[in-house]
Amino acid sequence: MIKNKKGIFVVLIVFLNIGLDQFSKWIARFTIIENETFSILKGIIVFIKAENIGAALGIGAGLPSMLKVFYLQLLPIAILFFLLRMILIDKELSKLIIVGVAIAIGGAFGNILDRILYGSVTDFIQFNVGTYTSGIFNVADISVVIGIFIVIIDVSFNKKEPT
Repeated sequence: MIKNKKGIFVVLIVFLNIGLDQFSKWIARFTIIENETFSILKGIIVFIKAENIGAALGIGAGLPSMLKVFYLQLLPIAILFFLLRMILIDKELSKLIIVGVAIAIGGAFGNILDRILYGSVTDFIQFNVGTYTSGIFNVADISVVIGIFIVIIDVSFNKKEPT
């Protein structure tokens, strides 16, 4: 049981990210028909449903089932629990690093949950800006990127002098 404010705060961030991700994917699964697209903001944001059986950009999609479970579920879960333990225990980490890592953990768990429950990750967002078209992604991916960005910003601008 989590007994301190830091732990409750971290777990809240993680579960909030998982919840937002899973809710958005639930909406996508039941409102976007396969091969259908619709856009907002003059086509800048496009919604198109795609099921990804691999990791980012489909990496690992062709792996045998047992290796796929190991590399796309078990190993990431172990790493995420290690990171969660680290941000809960380490007293030297800044609040921004704790928040960033917690956001990234929540996003990563959202995608792992999809892999466990559905055998694939539901992606449904795409950006089109000028001639650039992004890959198709989801809210969990956004959480991971934002979390990592927060950590990078904190580490870059809050460098500690060696003692």
